[in-house]
Amino acid sequence: MLDIFVQIFALARLLHLLIEENGPYGMLEKFRRWAGVDELGSYTTELGGLLSCHLCFGIWLAPVVVFLYNFHTVTYWFVWCLAVAQGAAVAYELMERIMYATPDQR
Repeated sequence: MLDIFVQIFALARLLHLLIEENGPYGMLEKFRRWAGVDELGSYTTELGGLLSCHLCFGIWLAPVVVFLYNFHTVTYWFVWCLAVAQGAAVAYELMERIMYATPDQR
């Protein structure tokens, strides 16, 4: 049962990393520009269309995460690291919302 949650969290982290974040030295942003996604999120190529949608890209990336989780010990721990990072990101977002919520939002 835990396996499915680890894979879901790892997939969510990987999707956010590839679609939303710039990465070190802007590498992921450069990759998205090369693939055809502009600064506003619109796209000019099929690959760019895939990289501009979490749901679309998630369908194609999910089998990769499942394969990595089951392939080898090293890739198994890589998926676990992604899952832990996503768990930390979720916890951070929840803390931010709780701490900075106005009294009428609580």
